[in-house]
Amino acid sequence: MSIKIEQLLPLLRKGYVAMDKNGVWHWYSGKPNKWGDSWCYRIGDFSSYLPFNIEPVKPWGRSLKECGE
Repeated sequence: MSIKIEQLLPLLRKGYVAMDKNGVWHWYSGKPNKWGDSWCYRIGDFSSYLPFNIEPVKPWGRSLKECGE
């Protein structure tokens, strides 16, 4: 069973989440930009893989969401 990313947004640290074209979700400390088939955050370059079964977003380029408080 998968969950919607919106269910996780208030539980995550302040930052951003986004899904790459391959369906893998990541958390970023700052707002990332699209680069090829994925998202990239250059200032500080901090991201973490989200180990949850999260529903994919189509098209993947619309997956970027702000999270945390």
